[in-house]
Order: sequence, then C-alpha cells, then structure tokens
Amino acid sequence: MFSPERVVDEMEHVIKHYGAKEIYFDDDDFCVNKKHVLGICQEIKNRNLNIKWSCMGDAMSTDEEMIKAMAGAGCIFMKFGVESGNKEILKNIGKPLDPERAILISKLCRKYNIRTHATFSFGLEGETLETMKETLRLANKIKFDYAQVSITTPFPGTRYYEKLIRKGFLKHVDWNKFDGTNSCVFNTASLTAEEIETFRKKAIISMVAHKLIDPFWVYRYLQRNILLVRLRGLEATLAPVRAMWKLLFNRHANNAKKNQ
Repeated sequence: MFSPERVVDEMEHVIKHYGAKEIYFDDDDFCVNKKHVLGICQEIKNRNLNIKWSCMGDAMSTDEEMIKAMAGAGCIFMKFGVESGNKEILKNIGKPLDPERAILISKLCRKYNIRTHATFSFGLEGETLETMKETLRLANKIKFDYAQVSITTPFPGTRYYEKLIRKGFLKHVDWNKFDGTNSCVFNTASLTAEEIETFRKKAIISMVAHKLIDPFWVYRYLQRNILLVRLRGLEATLAPVRAMWKLLFNRHANNAKKNQ
C-alpha cells in the first residue's frame, strides 16, 4: 500500500488540479488495515482537506473507532459485501465474515451518518432454498441505505465456472445471459436456475417492504432524492423507482398467468 501521506497527496492533487468535489476509494481492501485507515483520516484532517469521500469498505475488520475517524475526516458513504447469511456458504467462497457483524457495522455507520450500500448474491456454491432464506432474513436486519442483490454469475476463468462445467450444471453459454440480474445460467444440486431468479425478485420486494416501515430510512431516502432531482433532474431520479414497479408488475403478471 502507499503511505497515508502519499494517498492524501493524490487527493490534494485531484482537488487542486481537476476540481474534484468527491473521491471514491474503489479498493476491496480499504478497511482491512486499521492503522492505514486511521493514518489516512488523520492526514486528511492535518491538511484541512474539506472534501467528501466514500469507499469500498468491509464489515469484517471495521470497528467503531475506525468508522468514527472516517466520518470525522469526511467519509459519507461505505459499500461492503455481505453476500450470504449462511456461514458455510461464506466459507465456500473464502469470505471470513460473521454475518452478524454486518448488522453491527450498519448500525455504527448510521450512528456516524455514513450511508451504506450492502451487496448480496444468490446462487453461491452450496446454495439451497433455506440458505437463500437465511440471507434474506439477515438482509432485513441490516440497516443499509442501499443494496445490490445479484444472481451469482460464473464467468469463465473463475473456480465456480470450472466446477459447474465439471458437474454439468451450466445451462448454456449465451453471454447475453451472464448479467447477474435477470438471468441465472446454471442449476445447482438442489435448485433450478428459475428458482434462483424467482427468489431474487421476491427478496428485493421483501427488502424494500422492510425499508418502507423504517422512518429513518424513508427520511434519508427522500432527502437524497430531493438532492438528486436538483443535480440530475426528475427523469433520472425516477428511473430506479420505475424499475421497481416493473419488477412488481412482472411478478404479479406472471402469478396471474400461472393461476389461469
């Protein structure tokens, strides 16, 4: 890693020479080394850099001291991967995370006014209907502001891709389907691709429903969207809302067809 001084040198450079208004650290391991993070935060404060920043964080190694320091140095947003609520699934993908820590970290970020974005993935190695339900139960306990809910996509070159090939679980190699959102391109020992796709849609609806009964989340959501309307216009701000309604409509339409 570069030293905290070198990192903040680069921050100063893009502020002075390119007029940067906000900085995002797209580093998967940004929060892994506590001493490094605290050093960056202190260096930002020492130089009186008045800039907002966000990062690709981590729920495993982050603690309250780090989150407080980050907030004090201008951090306003942190993204972190949860992926699954099942410990065995996390072990399968080499992610040493206690799922319950994601709940704690989201609460601490809320305490210090850092918005959070949590990521979840359905269809990971060893996935069953019950493990997907575990993930959804965990997701509905986490105080995140935004979420990314994906279908695991086994791109060529990954270990998962090779395993699915060997087991004969890969359905096809239509690259248009390798999108991580609407399409699942494989079956598992206990789930079909269609079941994974359907569960993801149900999970998104459930997560949104839980957020809508959280007054603090609703307040922050409206606050952010008022700002977005000013910055980007009404059309761009409403696009995600339309996507959600489309998801809801398609689900009910499909259910109606099945009941006919």
